[in-house]
Amino acid sequence: MKRILFFISLCVSVLISASVFAQDAVPLRAKVLDGYARLVFEWPQNVTYTVDRSSQNIVTLKFNKAGALDQSDAPFSDIKSIAKLDVVSESPLEVELYIPRSSRIRDLKIGKRVILDVYDPEDAADLKSLAEVEKPKDVVVEAPIKKAPEPEEKTVQMAEPPRAAPPSIVLVPENLPPPKTPEQIQREEEQKRQEEARLAMEKAKQDAIKKAVEQKEHIISLRGTQEMTMAAYESFGGLWVVVGGANAFSAPALTTPDPQKFPELQTVQNGVIDVYYLPVGERELYYKGIGGSLAWDLVMGDKVKPNPPVLPERIITSTDGLRSGTLFWPLDGVAEIVNIEEPETGQTLTVVTVENATQSAGPAQTYVDFDVLPSSVGLVIRPRVDDLEVTKTEGGVEITRPSGLALSLPKDLDAAELFENKVPKMAKSDVKKDVLLRFSEWQLGDHSSLKKKENILLAGIRGQTQSRRVQDLIRLGKMFISHARGAEAQGYFQFAVSEMPEIEESAELRAYRGVAKALSWKSREALDDFLFPGLDGNEEINLWKAFVLADLGDWQQAASLLPDKYAVLYTYPYNIASRMAVVLAEVNLRAGNVRKAEELMSYIDTQKEGELIPPVQAALQYLKGEAARQKKDIEQTKELWGELAQDKDDLYRTKASLALTILQSNQDEITNEDVIDRLERLRYGWRGDGLEAQVNYWLGDAYFKAKDYIKGLVIMREAASMADESVLAARITSDMAETYNSMFKEENLKQVSPLDAVAVFDQFKELTPVGTEGDKLVQRLAEHLVRSNLLSRAAKLLQHQVDHRLNGKEKIRIAIRLAAIELIDKNPQKAINALGKANDTLNFISESEDKEQYKREIALLRIRAYAQNKEYKKALSLIEALPLNPVVNRLKADIAWKANYWDIAAEALNDVLIDENISADGKLTQEQADIILNRAIALNLDNDRISLANMREKYSTLMLERNKDKARQFEVITRPRRTALLNDREALLSAVSEVDLFKEFLDSYRNIQN
Repeated sequence: MKRILFFISLCVSVLISASVFAQDAVPLRAKVLDGYARLVFEWPQNVTYTVDRSSQNIVTLKFNKAGALDQSDAPFSDIKSIAKLDVVSESPLEVELYIPRSSRIRDLKIGKRVILDVYDPEDAADLKSLAEVEKPKDVVVEAPIKKAPEPEEKTVQMAEPPRAAPPSIVLVPENLPPPKTPEQIQREEEQKRQEEARLAMEKAKQDAIKKAVEQKEHIISLRGTQEMTMAAYESFGGLWVVVGGANAFSAPALTTPDPQKFPELQTVQNGVIDVYYLPVGERELYYKGIGGSLAWDLVMGDKVKPNPPVLPERIITSTDGLRSGTLFWPLDGVAEIVNIEEPETGQTLTVVTVENATQSAGPAQTYVDFDVLPSSVGLVIRPRVDDLEVTKTEGGVEITRPSGLALSLPKDLDAAELFENKVPKMAKSDVKKDVLLRFSEWQLGDHSSLKKKENILLAGIRGQTQSRRVQDLIRLGKMFISHARGAEAQGYFQFAVSEMPEIEESAELRAYRGVAKALSWKSREALDDFLFPGLDGNEEINLWKAFVLADLGDWQQAASLLPDKYAVLYTYPYNIASRMAVVLAEVNLRAGNVRKAEELMSYIDTQKEGELIPPVQAALQYLKGEAARQKKDIEQTKELWGELAQDKDDLYRTKASLALTILQSNQDEITNEDVIDRLERLRYGWRGDGLEAQVNYWLGDAYFKAKDYIKGLVIMREAASMADESVLAARITSDMAETYNSMFKEENLKQVSPLDAVAVFDQFKELTPVGTEGDKLVQRLAEHLVRSNLLSRAAKLLQHQVDHRLNGKEKIRIAIRLAAIELIDKNPQKAINALGKANDTLNFISESEDKEQYKREIALLRIRAYAQNKEYKKALSLIEALPLNPVVNRLKADIAWKANYWDIAAEALNDVLIDENISADGKLTQEQADIILNRAIALNLDNDRISLANMREKYSTLMLERNKDKARQFEVITRPRRTALLNDREALLSAVSEVDLFKEFLDSYRNIQN
């Protein structure tokens, strides 16, 4: 028998270690809905993920855990917007989806499910681009068949026939040890079996620890060289570990895959008994003890299944009087009973340490004379009286007082028979067989007797078998949900699961627990239970799915689950049915099913002879107003909502006020300013959920209409943060992006001040489109700033484009524009740097007309930059390499003039005058007159008297006739003899104002359009 036990333990340890490397199966469900396709990844555990759409046609979904994708329930042949799904990796799971370029996507996480919606493409032509992508065939994934290992070939030898023993004497060799006695052989075999069993147990523990760490669990380990005892309990947001019998080198250590989540394990007390404390804060953790003696482990995690608790036995010695009881806790291996001081309160706690980690009192319990703290190892008591006695006895711990404990009497325990025949005979025939939630059978009387029935069942639960205990715990949970007490029901269902973990795979329990969570507004967790495979297709559960999906804001999916008839709803208790009917009526109205909604509202209105609690009454009035609106009875709608807008119910007063404001705005009965005024006052009427998000959404929309983009986007951003993962959040994000992009279109941008445009861009950069569209937006903003002379801010935007965003010809074009802007802003070195990047990129493009044009522009701007940097010789040397044209001539004249190279300036200005083609009878512009004067000054300063005389003869009459203001100056400058005035060089230079001949070329960059 012992060998069999050893073999079983060894197999278990192997299975435990093997399971560490098993991958989770991840079923993939796909469904085509109105306007989009939905993929649902059904993970068996919580995961995180990232979505990447850096490629316009490919969406990459990467999870943080390994998984094997099961596509058997994903009919891709029916989905037009998804051409292909590839599994890139299974460890961790990573998939790629091929979708149309213009399809939007939305991702959300509900419980353990990850949902990806792919919307139909905005441009139907994009579907053609997917034609070349091979669609996957619908596949059926079968469970892998594991082949048994091939048996090793063994050589079978035939035994020789027995021979007759020879009639000789057998000789025994000398000096051999005496043969072992049967007792010695048996003792050695027993020792060997014990050692093998010990090693197998230790291996199983180590494998369990390894598995726990890989599953993101946390372990407090304690190892020693002498026997230790332990108790572990929860109190004041932390875990307390009490250790007895430890030596000086024994202290618990925390092992965790997430060390940043926990502070260090703190030592609270050292001595005969050691106390340690680990703060865990608001984390919802479960605890399980493993081992004992020299090796203890305490495993913590949100998925850990605790050891079954040891329940106490009540001993009643007398039926007279209130106090006559003793409580006996049958803990195995009780070691020490010690008193320690609770640091938070200063109270004395009585701690019972044990030798075996599986022995614990479990969840918290409350009695008249003491409280039992939630314990994962051992037992911890907080006395309410001074004379409480806790004594170690044979087989456990006894708790009593000299006068006895106040416990339930036997007559109360006998009343537990109430639960033996729970179903009223009338109810069995009244309800259909396929109805899962038989609330009328579970109520067992009115609300006032709930506590009594709870006490009766709890009092008798200890003496029952495990199965009977679990059944009674589930009965208690069903009783509480039938009275709409979801929180209490959840506690009992969870207790039942801790007693027998296997029942968590029961579809019925998942349904009951989901209802309990739904009634407690824990909609995400409820949906997780309702999505259990065993509940698929159940119409009654579909009602509850619709109920929680509506609370999560997924109205479209909720509407898809609504049945044709609501007969089962009308069998529910009124406090449950009316609550569901209100929500389902709204689902119908949002889907446009006015008749179905009015049926549900009629049910609410006619029950209890019209006696409705105020919240239900307010909800009903609001929904009646919406039904009237959909039936085009606008006056009735305004009457109902107008009255409700003055109601005391905060929720529906806010809803009605919002709806009435939108309605009157659409009817042009109020102005956009009135909408803003109303919603500004309304936005503080209800806080913290999707309704506040809706108010902010419409308020932001009103600010958009008023062209107050900054305020509108700020409010919209607040709305998006409150809308969470609902459809509203996607709509808000979409509207923000659309408004943002529209604002930066050329025709709209001209109506926005540059400072406002920059402020919007800086605050809402995340709304900038990706790719080329976003680059164009930034360039339009930069041009808007240039036109407003905000040159440095514009240059900063374009500098980022050149450095990080652009390539090829577009990079060259924007780099040239950036250089021109820097020159206008008098930053020649920055201009040279930008031109350097343009020239570097120019070397990598092929020869073309554009390339030659870029070369000319780069050369001109670089020469101008050197001149602006007062590197005149370098600038003039570069200009000599350029073919002459009007722009080059003007630039050369401008540089020579600033450098005081009068001969070169005079020559270049002559070329400029030739380019101007001034005729004797033509019109002389102010600029042309200035050029004539400038050349005359250059010739005078160069002492070129011949050329100066020629100019006097050629232009004197023209200057006198066409520009008398300049004629006198020209006459003085070009006289054959110098006067005293002309001997003064400074006076000569100041005779005319300087003309920037290259200014017109640079100014053209202010008005460049995309």
